[in-house]
Amino acid sequence: MSDHLARIRQNRRRKTLIADNEKMRPAPLQNSQILRSAIGGDLLTTDDRYVRALTLRNRAAVHGDLPFYLLPPEIAVLLSCCHDLEKRTLFEFLWNTGARINEALAVRPADVEFDASPAFVTLRTLKQRLYPKVGRPAAVKLKTPGQADKKTARATSPVKRTVALDDVPFAARLHDHIHTFTEHKTKPIWPVTDDTARNWLKKVLLEADRQGMRFSLERVTPHTFRHSFAMHLLFHGVAPQTLQAVLGHKDFKSTQVYLKVFSLDYAASRGSVPFSMDAGVAAAMLQLAGNGAKTVP
Repeated sequence: MSDHLARIRQNRRRKTLIADNEKMRPAPLQNSQILRSAIGGDLLTTDDRYVRALTLRNRAAVHGDLPFYLLPPEIAVLLSCCHDLEKRTLFEFLWNTGARINEALAVRPADVEFDASPAFVTLRTLKQRLYPKVGRPAAVKLKTPGQADKKTARATSPVKRTVALDDVPFAARLHDHIHTFTEHKTKPIWPVTDDTARNWLKKVLLEADRQGMRFSLERVTPHTFRHSFAMHLLFHGVAPQTLQAVLGHKDFKSTQVYLKVFSLDYAASRGSVPFSMDAGVAAAMLQLAGNGAKTVP
């Protein structure tokens, strides 16, 4: 009887959450509104930092060896095209944590700590590949079945890392989603395959295209959220070593690829660096310093 009442309460919570989501669903945007939101629009003339970020991203997109990432306004509009709670929460999770898609799909309710301030999630990934891709050497020497030793077990055990859920509204939405749609704390929040998740994203992109929206990247994948997360943190001054830990990179070289983006325009991160100087002012400075330079008229 108690189980039956629990299911009734859960169904009521689901209906309430879905109804609230319908109220929050934005009205269809006109083409001009969509395009302005996707590429920054009015921010291009009012926010110099965004102008620099947009210019830097466009330069990075030209290079094939640099990460392909979206800027926050683009992601916000992309998420607005996803009207399914389960799917949208997954994409928001990727954007807020920088998790790889297989890491996100392995997250269970027990991995999320909402009582902390801020809330955080524990992500797991394999430290090394036991069965590498074709052309890559195995991380550990494989033995015949039944002969696995402690070294092999350690090399293939998941490595844990914690990522803070700094965005309070998202943490609240994730909390509601888990308590409404997930019955077991030890089972995945999103019990789907990565192929299914990729198809979800493709449908969202089709909806965006149907609304006339165009993004700066020709191809957007679940991994695009990870690149966008990394660049977003760097733009907000997060130290590279901290970024390495948050992304779960074993080798700092994997993190450095994001730093290379800033080499295209270091002014984007440091502010403009002037090289021109008035000759008269320069001569006066030299004279003041005792170098005896004559003032230039």
